Amino acid sequence: MRKLFLLLLLTTNVGYAQVSTYKPSTFKGVVFQSIEQDDYTNQIMERNMERNERQRNEAYTQYSKLLTILGEYGSKLNNDDVTLLWFKKYKDEIKDEFESYSELGSWSEALEFAILMQGEVANDPELIARVRTSKEYKEFIKKIQDRTDINQEQKNELIRNHPYHFIPIKDSHGKVIGGRLGTTNR
Repeated sequence: MRKLFLLLLLTTNVGYAQVSTYKPSTFKGVVFQSIEQDDYTNQIMERNMERNERQRNEAYTQYSKLLTILGEYGSKLNNDDVTLLWFKKYKDEIKDEFESYSELGSWSEALEFAILMQGEVANDPELIARVRTSKEYKEFIKKIQDRTDINQEQKNELIRNHPYHFIPIKDSHGKVIGGRLGTTNR
């Protein structure tokens, strides 16, 4: 037992001796020094920032033109709930896509999208058909109002019985390619 105690004491002292003789290694830190950018790098960054700002401004200019076009079409559409909801969804989809490019800072894509959509809106067969049928319906209402063979109450009843109704014409793939004025019964 005594030998065990001496052995334990000896090991403990050796452990302390090793710790007390430990010399930390000398650590030499490196001082951070910023690297100055040369004029060439600065010029490249400035040009990129200027180009990005130009594209951003042009994208918003073209998007503003697109909104003007949509506003003009909107004023020509019939003012019924179904048409108003359809047109709101139509505009919201365009707005959401433009904003997705904007949020990413993809100004060249946002610009391209705004220009492309101006042409697509101007040639959209459903939008054109809805504007045309709205015009036809307004002419129909005017003819009723201009009639002299019936009184105003009969005119109102006739108009109430013939509300505006857009009937889309679709191709074999289900895409709207036009439309016609109809009634809610057909």
